[in-house]
Amino acid sequence: MVVPPDIGYKRSLRPAGAVRYSSHVTDRGPDSSAANDISAYRPISRTKTTEQVVDRIEQLIVERRLSENETLPSERELAAMLGVSRNILREGLSVLGQKGLVETVPGRRTRVVRPGLRQLRSTVDLMVRVGDVSLTDLCEVRSIIEPEIAARAAEHAGPEQIGELESIMATLEACQGDPAGHVEADLSFHRAIATISGNALLVVLMEAVGEPLMRSMSLGTSIPRGMADADVHHRAVSDAIGRHDPEGARGAMRRHMDHVRRYVIDAEARDSAGRAS
Repeated sequence: MVVPPDIGYKRSLRPAGAVRYSSHVTDRGPDSSAANDISAYRPISRTKTTEQVVDRIEQLIVERRLSENETLPSERELAAMLGVSRNILREGLSVLGQKGLVETVPGRRTRVVRPGLRQLRSTVDLMVRVGDVSLTDLCEVRSIIEPEIAARAAEHAGPEQIGELESIMATLEACQGDPAGHVEADLSFHRAIATISGNALLVVLMEAVGEPLMRSMSLGTSIPRGMADADVHHRAVSDAIGRHDPEGARGAMRRHMDHVRRYVIDAEARDSAGRAS
């Protein structure tokens, strides 16, 4: 385990029965990591201990004392630091995992992960799979947010970002005979536009609908001229962003979303008819 500098300590957390967790390092400023800082994991009271384990570690993550991909102390060491049993600690880490704040892999130490993306993506995907949300519903949501994302991208795009979008556009146009490759490039195209918009939440939303989005675009590639027709709209969006034309980008993306929605409705109707026959 890498111990952050300027955290010098060698003391047990609890007077009796506690595991001693020690290290000594120097030369680090005050904003050092909490991963191995014994004082960060002060013992908690016996009431609602699982919730307090969650609150304590979540606070360290929110305060950025624990950063993304940083590993926590071992289960034995962390339980001793917090003054709780290993069972209570496991329950707390499980809750934090469900929140998307940590990831625990058997045989490895728990590490901090970026919150939000995995949980949102999984939730949207599950809602589509169980039938609470249809692909048509998803297209309607995209029709609301993506034209504005494209308009913002046209306002914020820099030369390198425009070049990246053009590169993705070239990949799209080269994948006319490769439906799977076209879908991947299509997803990259829309993610890139969300990133260019400069709004981190819009990027999260685009990531959250990634898998259902792929399904909707896969339906489009099964229809004659689906890819070629979509790329006409992609090109219009890309060109408008490249010339910093927000209204042009908004209108081009709105036409693209209408195009996608028609294809999805058509494909879902064909699928329903096939099941009925």
